[in-house]
Amino acid sequence: ILVISQVDLVTDLLMLVQYSNDGRTWAFAASACFLGLGWAMHVAVAWVFNAGRSAKVIAQEVLIAATFLAPVVGTYRFVVGAEVDEDSASLMAPVMMYATVKVIELIFESIPESVLQVAVLLQTEADDGAVSGLSVASFVVSLLAAGLLMADLN
Repeated sequence: ILVISQVDLVTDLLMLVQYSNDGRTWAFAASACFLGLGWAMHVAVAWVFNAGRSAKVIAQEVLIAATFLAPVVGTYRFVVGAEVDEDSASLMAPVMMYATVKVIELIFESIPESVLQVAVLLQTEADDGAVSGLSVASFVVSLLAAGLLMADLN
């Protein structure tokens, strides 16, 4: 799931470039909003759920979120069974942070990007019929990421 999530992010960023190059400003704007909102949610969660901790820890957690590494670090902490230390005032255990990061990914990134990519694919096919391999690959990866994230949350 972790690899698919990161590949999904990379393909979504590559699609931003393609939307810009193709002159699809509406798709570029929508995709940038989805990715930006997902990024902002990761940063906000890192900030809020570490509010009672030291400034150094808050800065570290916000930096992790701001560099799109929250899913990677969250998954690592979950897999190794990291615990909240006794001195920590964090509101979330690693398992809850993991679930929160995955829900943010699903709601603000994977599902909206999948819907956008279907709309662009359909419009591209209607316009000139030339669908790029990147568009198809990005859609498949986003759909796979959304499916795996939903399955993982069960």
